Order: sequence, then structure tokens, then C-alpha cells
Amino acid sequence: MINTFKKIIFLVVLLIVAIFFSKTTPVNSQSPDKYVPDQIIVKFKATTDKNEQTKLHTEIGGVVQSEIGKSGALLVKIASGRVDEKIKAYKNNSQILYAEPNFIVKA
Repeated sequence: MINTFKKIIFLVVLLIVAIFFSKTTPVNSQSPDKYVPDQIIVKFKATTDKNEQTKLHTEIGGVVQSEIGKSGALLVKIASGRVDEKIKAYKNNSQILYAEPNFIVKA
């Protein structure tokens, strides 16, 4: 009986130590791949016509790859590694509702 009790205590202590030293990753941890390096998401104001949109994409160096659902947001291909620069360029235009990285979501 005492031998069984010692085994149970040992296993409980071992489990506690294993939990304590196990490496956990916080949900909001930043990883090197937090967004796609050559894509951004851009949405124009509803009053912006297609010609103005095309002109702005050309000036900034973005190429529309697709429209995202029915939201009106656009997936825009840009030069790799220039996400911050291109987002600032789009946001500087008064016709832009938002411009943001194409974040990688992991469930």
C-alpha cells in the first residue's frame, strides 16, 4: 500500500514538473511569417471609380489579383518585402478606406 502511494506521489510530481517546464506559445506571439510578404489588402471608398483605382495601382506599383468576397476589398500583389511602404502609399490617398497586410491566420 505504501509502495503504491509513493508511485502515485512520484507520478503526480513528475506530471507537475513536466507541465511547468513544457514550452508554451502565447496566442498572440509574433512569428516571422505573420503576413504574406508580397500581398496587401486594399479597399477603396465606394465613390472611387475603376479608372481612379487603376491609376492609383499603377502609380504605387500594385497589381490586383482578386476581389475578396463581396466586401469590395482587393488582394493586391506588390514587390516582395515592401508591405509597409506600399500600405503607407495607399493610405496617403484620400480614396482609400483601408490598406493592410494580408495576415496569415493559423487556427
